[in-house]
Amino acid sequence: MSLLKTISGLLQKKEELRIPYHRDLGHGWLEVKISLLKELGIENQMTPFSYLDTSGEIAFLEEDVDATLFMNKLKKENRPYRFLHIDNGDTSFIRSLKHYG
Repeated sequence: MSLLKTISGLLQKKEELRIPYHRDLGHGWLEVKISLLKELGIENQMTPFSYLDTSGEIAFLEEDVDATLFMNKLKKENRPYRFLHIDNGDTSFIRSLKHYG
């Protein structure tokens, strides 16, 4: 294989995203940087059922609609990912954050 093909192949490989998946007794959220939502072109498609951290740089996407939209976009763009499961106990701190939008 030529050096050019090797370099081209390395440039096309996409780094695996590690996505924190927060859960409490009633619901779940994916923790995603706003910059990634912008990169994917979906930052304005999130519902008020998702939340923002106090810095405004991290979104917590509710698992039903917004997380599904996000995951479908990752799959469409062949972006590899894996979940990091986080148990937030009975009631997650996420519920006390500002709603998205």
